[in-house]
Amino acid sequence: MEPTAKDTSRIIPVAAGIELHPVTQGDAGEMYPLIEANRQRLREWLPWLDTNYSMHEMRQYLLEREWENHNGSSFTACIRASGQLCGAISLHTIDPRHRNSSIGYWLAAGFQGLGIMTQACRVVVTEAFDTYKLHRVEIRCATGNARSIAIPRRLGFSDEGLLREAEWLYDHWVDLHVFAMLEHEWHPLETLPKEPHTAGLVDPDQRA
Repeated sequence: MEPTAKDTSRIIPVAAGIELHPVTQGDAGEMYPLIEANRQRLREWLPWLDTNYSMHEMRQYLLEREWENHNGSSFTACIRASGQLCGAISLHTIDPRHRNSSIGYWLAAGFQGLGIMTQACRVVVTEAFDTYKLHRVEIRCATGNARSIAIPRRLGFSDEGLLREAEWLYDHWVDLHVFAMLEHEWHPLETLPKEPHTAGLVDPDQRA
């Protein structure tokens, strides 16, 4: 399976008030200050936020992801709640021969606990199988990242085990849980969570 060009202008609805917008270089002006405001918290689990991460690197990153969105080799989108940028989600570089990929995501602190990321992941998994015709999708989470781990479990992914010391996180190794979903196992309506609470109310179960 070879990647094919995709419509990079397509806005993907997630839930009431929540949308995925394929990234463009023009998003740098919003995304960089949002990451800066959340840098200390995001650095706990994301390995790319070193002290040298700059606006220039953000623009270059978005330019590369915009091109990959267009040629269908991966998919990266801004998550917007009522039009406001609140995070990002990616279907990483696709292996066309084996039809697999993995999902990564981050969310600004003020939008956690509202069910937004669970909904966004559900939509991206559906895109992976329906639009990109993948066979397997993984989500890998550091063992201590409880919020991130809750998402694939909530969506019915299989916990396939632990990769020991699989990621270098600035000054130490972390173990990664591997969760996976196969195309014939995916039933998105059965994993439909409650609507995100975008008015600022925190869900009692602290959805990520």
